[in-house]
Amino acid sequence: MFGYRKATALILLLVLGLSACGGGGSGGISKPAEEADPPPAPNIPNVLPRAVAGDAQTVVSGDEVLLNASGSDDSDGTISRYLWTDVSAVDVNVILRDNGSVLARFTAPSVVTVTQLLFQVRVTDDEGASATDSVVITVLPPQSAVTVSGRVTFDRVPFNALSNLLDYAATRADPARGVVVEAVHAVAAATVISSTVTDANGEYALLVPTNTNLFIRVHARMLRRSVAQSSAQAWDISVEDNTRFGARYVMDGGAASSGEHDSRRMLHASSGWDGSSYAATRVAAPFAILDSIYKAVAKVSAVDGRVRFPPLTINWSENNVPVSGSVAQGQIGTSKFSAGQLYLLGAENVDTDEYDEHVVIHEMGHYLERYFSRFDSIGGPHGLNERLDMRVAFSEGWSSAMAAIATDEPIYRDSVGAAQGLSSVDDVERGPNRNRGWYNDGSVQAILYDLYDSADDGADTLSLGFAPIYRVMSHDIVDSAALVTIFPFIDALKRRRPNAATAIDALVAAQQISAINDAFGSAETNSAGSPDVLPVYTPLTVNGASVNVCSIDKFGVFNKLSNRRFFTFTVEQPASRTIRAMADSGDVKLILYRRGRALMVVDRSEGAGEVMRNAVSAGHLCVGVD
Repeated sequence: MFGYRKATALILLLVLGLSACGGGGSGGISKPAEEADPPPAPNIPNVLPRAVAGDAQTVVSGDEVLLNASGSDDSDGTISRYLWTDVSAVDVNVILRDNGSVLARFTAPSVVTVTQLLFQVRVTDDEGASATDSVVITVLPPQSAVTVSGRVTFDRVPFNALSNLLDYAATRADPARGVVVEAVHAVAAATVISSTVTDANGEYALLVPTNTNLFIRVHARMLRRSVAQSSAQAWDISVEDNTRFGARYVMDGGAASSGEHDSRRMLHASSGWDGSSYAATRVAAPFAILDSIYKAVAKVSAVDGRVRFPPLTINWSENNVPVSGSVAQGQIGTSKFSAGQLYLLGAENVDTDEYDEHVVIHEMGHYLERYFSRFDSIGGPHGLNERLDMRVAFSEGWSSAMAAIATDEPIYRDSVGAAQGLSSVDDVERGPNRNRGWYNDGSVQAILYDLYDSADDGADTLSLGFAPIYRVMSHDIVDSAALVTIFPFIDALKRRRPNAATAIDALVAAQQISAINDAFGSAETNSAGSPDVLPVYTPLTVNGASVNVCSIDKFGVFNKLSNRRFFTFTVEQPASRTIRAMADSGDVKLILYRRGRALMVVDRSEGAGEVMRNAVSAGHLCVGVD
């Protein structure tokens, strides 16, 4: 049981008065962060661009061939030039067109035997640095090519809707959608003859030379390259083994001659389950994970015709255990989104998440926050009936709602235990049984899912679909002066859909949240039964009186409600401001935010006070006191 601690703080007022009470600071010194859009430091080296020449192709003499470098990128700038060059070792007549563009073209030359051409693209960034990549184009003589086609499937182990447990007896073969398939030369096994991706039914078709010994390789990689960098949808998402130096998972079919006629080759990834345990390699696991991700990608793509997902690596291994330590040994702690990548548990008889679709997409939800919206959460442990830091509550609630939205299934299930014979279950739509409020992730997920779904009941009379939710996340709250919580989300949604404002208020009220009419929760009355919780933000006045607030650990520590207190103030003209916090016990840490970004962090002393002096530009700022 957590104790209740209250500290009364008296505080300064130099140019800006602030009074805060002690939190539980961590000590140490943090250097001030730069303000938004700072000039680049002169000694920071330029990061080299990444050149991607596209996938290997097999064509027939006379075909029009497209070379595509749109997968190239520059992490700290832009690509300013492309240059395609024919570097083939064979003497054939190739005329490249548009060789200075991201997309180059040529007509496959006339050949009498199978001929491999090699093309190189050099990309140059806006600072003059360059990188190269190459692609092999195999040209076949007329009448010497056949098509190898087939279907790729994997074992999907579903949950039983009544028991909420994994039902291995109901395992079905689902299509592996959007994954990379290659025809690989069986003698020179590193030679990729042709490449494609499966369609929505798991079907593929590859043009290959006749009478060639080859096998089909399926990568646990979901790939779509754009044909124009500025418009088309694109993604590159793969599942890798973090305990084997990041090796990507693949499934290989048997080697056989392509013959002289079109043929079919089916590939199926097995779960490895023998009725009581995983007795064989769990080939299906990476493809099951990718197919869950496919659902989230499809949901976003349906409302954003130009979405481009940053490359994503998903780390899964049979060795991944719920113990913190060496990631290379599988000690990932928990399934999570960290440092731009996903980490998923895989320990049999403990916790393995390859078939837990909601868990997988929940972590994908954090990825979407990070790259398409704004990620203000401080992370940490959380539970549905807890009273959390409002940023954590929103982030976790959004991610659970995204899992329900992508699957159109509000029941969140997570298999655990011996033989995966137990599960943790949550009804995303119904929310928690207690402690509802703006600080509860169960309340947030219930609101977001009810905004989306078409099954209206109780306070839910809305069926907005995913589009307005996505627009608010990807556009409206990105530049919010307030930290990202349920308040700026609902405020922006009501502005976007004013005719639905009354119905939105009803959903919010059902979760014991006051009507939201601004991004700062100014009208909030739910104090969680503690006098030291409200207001959500305490207003400060430049050259005004000091204020007293209290931080508490009544509800837990680190990321729980009112471990940190928040303040707002507006600067009319750029100037130097001073903020001083004094505590009657404990340590204090000051954080100055603009649109969620920490402009300065001060945690210099172990004493009862901190002083922040910073030149700030005009606008609305927030202060956090820990």
